[in-house]
Amino acid sequence: MQGIKLQKAKMMFSINYLMLLLGLLCYTSVLGQTDSSFKDNLIKKNQTTTHQDTMQIWKSKFFKVNITDYSPDGRWIAVKKWYDYNADTMMIMDANRSNAVEGYLVKKNQLTFLKANVLLASGNSQTDLWNLITHQRKIFENISKTDALQTVNQFAMLSKDKGLTVYDYHGTLLQSVPNVTNYITDGRQKVYAERRVGEWSEIILIENAKPQQGEKNFNYRNNNNNNNNNTNEKSKEPTVLFSTKNKIERFELGPSGKQVMITEKEETTAKRNLIFISTSAIADQTPLYPLGRDTQDADFFKVTEIQDGEMYCIESQKYVKHKNNVEIWYGNDGALKDMEYGTVKRDYVVWYPKGNSITRIPTDQFESIASFNNTLYFLAFNKAELQNYVSWIPDINMNLFDIKTGTFQQLDAIKPSLYSSKSGNWFIYPDLKNNWVLYNPNTQIKKRIGDFHLKTPVFSFDEKMIYFESENDLWEYHIESESLHSLHMGKNKKTEILNKKETSLIDGFNFFQHRIDNADFLLVKVSDLVNNEVSVVQWDGHTIRTVVSPRIANIKNIKYDADRKKFCFVEESFNMPSQVVEYNIRKGNEHPVFEDRRDQESIGMRQEMIHYKNTEGTPLKGILYYPIGFNHQKKYPMVVRVYQVQSDEATQYLTPGYNNPICFDLRALLKRGYFVLMPDIVFTKTGTGLSALDCVNKALDEVSKNQNIDMDKTALIGHSHGGYETNFIATHSDRFAAYISGAGNSDIIRSYFSYNYNFSSPFYWQFENGQYEMNIPFAENKELYVRNNPIYNVEKVNAPILLWAGKKDENIAWDQGMEFYVGLRRNKKEVIALFYPEKGHDLEPNTEERRDLHRRVLEWLDYFLKDKKEITWINKQIKRGSHE
Repeated sequence: MQGIKLQKAKMMFSINYLMLLLGLLCYTSVLGQTDSSFKDNLIKKNQTTTHQDTMQIWKSKFFKVNITDYSPDGRWIAVKKWYDYNADTMMIMDANRSNAVEGYLVKKNQLTFLKANVLLASGNSQTDLWNLITHQRKIFENISKTDALQTVNQFAMLSKDKGLTVYDYHGTLLQSVPNVTNYITDGRQKVYAERRVGEWSEIILIENAKPQQGEKNFNYRNNNNNNNNNTNEKSKEPTVLFSTKNKIERFELGPSGKQVMITEKEETTAKRNLIFISTSAIADQTPLYPLGRDTQDADFFKVTEIQDGEMYCIESQKYVKHKNNVEIWYGNDGALKDMEYGTVKRDYVVWYPKGNSITRIPTDQFESIASFNNTLYFLAFNKAELQNYVSWIPDINMNLFDIKTGTFQQLDAIKPSLYSSKSGNWFIYPDLKNNWVLYNPNTQIKKRIGDFHLKTPVFSFDEKMIYFESENDLWEYHIESESLHSLHMGKNKKTEILNKKETSLIDGFNFFQHRIDNADFLLVKVSDLVNNEVSVVQWDGHTIRTVVSPRIANIKNIKYDADRKKFCFVEESFNMPSQVVEYNIRKGNEHPVFEDRRDQESIGMRQEMIHYKNTEGTPLKGILYYPIGFNHQKKYPMVVRVYQVQSDEATQYLTPGYNNPICFDLRALLKRGYFVLMPDIVFTKTGTGLSALDCVNKALDEVSKNQNIDMDKTALIGHSHGGYETNFIATHSDRFAAYISGAGNSDIIRSYFSYNYNFSSPFYWQFENGQYEMNIPFAENKELYVRNNPIYNVEKVNAPILLWAGKKDENIAWDQGMEFYVGLRRNKKEVIALFYPEKGHDLEPNTEERRDLHRRVLEWLDYFLKDKKEITWINKQIKRGSHE
């Protein structure tokens, strides 16, 4: 009997060992070979072993990181892990030590660090109160909303059963209010809530919350939950600020926190009104009605605070839908978007809280009014006036409204970009010749700076300087002396100011307030695009100090502590997983906070930057990735991915999965034994397609010197604009064994003369002044468009091509792919087209369609570049022939 048991045990061991080996073989299969049993239809969830299953196992090991929060004292860092299929895990790191994970949060994306090392985290119907020193945690369930009150070290929560509670950072209940439907806070100490009392809705104020009698203190320090905190103090009863029988549609605080703004809706008429209530304890808190007590025929009120609440610009919007049974499209209409969405009627009022008075801004001349934080002047223009659809966003005839005199004055015709200072005393814009112009509306002084190679302008804290980012150093313009000079941070190096603040002035245009929010220093990212190096420097107005030394890496996600003595950032590269680094400005050193050492395979990954020139002699670069496990004695197939300039992606950490750029899983391709080439493409006067062909040919000439690349087993792949380039190159090249083209134009002349519902515009702007860079209308050079049109040479395609598109794509019309398919079919070419009925331009992340395409792309490449022919859905075309 004992022998039989032993024999059975040995047998079970053998079976388990065999199953383990089979599992390892399946795991290897997805990385190196194709399963011949794949179905033609979308992958079903009940399949037992599929490409998706094994791919999911492999890709689940990889993630990138993102810094979401940095505690004010610089002690704690919240780091989110981004997997291919989700991003719901957060690590809380102790910044004083390396790889010190204090704990994890799952599906809690709203974080606030309170005092005394306490973290408040909410999400997924829970709130987590966590003392990071004592490790005490208290979980609150059934929560719909949570906000911190930093000044008093408290927090407010709204439960799903409409109970509002206020707690201190110990977890002690201070106040509770029932029947609350929503609330807002000033983030410091005050809570404003909407409460239902019978038929009435109230806005109430809750502040100075005190512990309730007999309430147990969730004591973090001594880990004692039985410590009663009895007190005779009671929280102050909520103060009722406003009540109405109408529906309170929304309420919010202005940026300064000086006014609560309430929109109420009259249910019977659907009219609305706007009410302001002062938040000052010493001011009269009587509700004020800037637009009058009568309800307004408006759908929405947009309120812009000016000069810290000195005045408010109120924009009333009324949406008017076209109900005619005929659409009339006029040839001089610059607002064709209204055909889809209707028109918006706007009225503007400036309200002065101090005297409760208003000034109306007339809209009979100009429909759009925008504040730039000046108390006397407003921008005024008509959005559609210069819209000829040669550019997506039109140029503007800009005017100023003088609120004191009630008059308009013409300023300039400008490009659709404008940047103001915080005070509103200055703004800067490019004129129609692309020269920068600085203007002071108070003095009407206009200064022409010129030189549009200077990019994004940012006003200094004292508004004496303007800093310009550029592709060639950081530049400083002295407003008073009108002098412009470089700061010598890097000749021919790209600069980006990391600590600038940006506030939008108006929707739909590049109108922003750009400023530095402190007088201490600039923090500037300097990118050497030639050598792919990046560094970070600090400029205090006198001295440049390197704080992150030059390195071949991607640096992103920079966050500061409250005193700006430390900052942290994410660093990664193609052969280095994302890690979190902290830099101490005072000490001048950095140390790793989080390093992922599991992906040892990435350390051995190999990349080469190739250099070549197009026919016009322009120096270009391309990234050549080597197969993982590269053996210099072997030859490997190669995949070429096209778009435009791609060499700036060389330092991105590579993770596999479905949510990489659509149909381009670079890490999986390298694992499966492919070289991958990503060449830079620039466009010249020969046209978009011919320029792409030229650049790709020159890049192929360069990599063909590599004896390990099998140039007879090379495929070209592209999506969107890269799909168009793939279509065109396929009609002019004999250097590829297969093609994959997704959501790309095949007939640019038809596309040129189409109306694009993604951009709500005729599409010819994209060719004349957009991505195609043809720089000339079709009517003035028809031959240029003809020469660069793929469909006109569809009969010349000489390698199998896989086409795909989503039939709800409004960016590139899906039937552009159908047109190319029909042309290929008519000319008896090897083609398979995949059309996804319910998806758009990129098939959307985490969908069955995206997973299906991922599988088919890898199978297509394996079939034609690795001769793995047992793939049923491809054989239905290839073995039967293209025209049977």
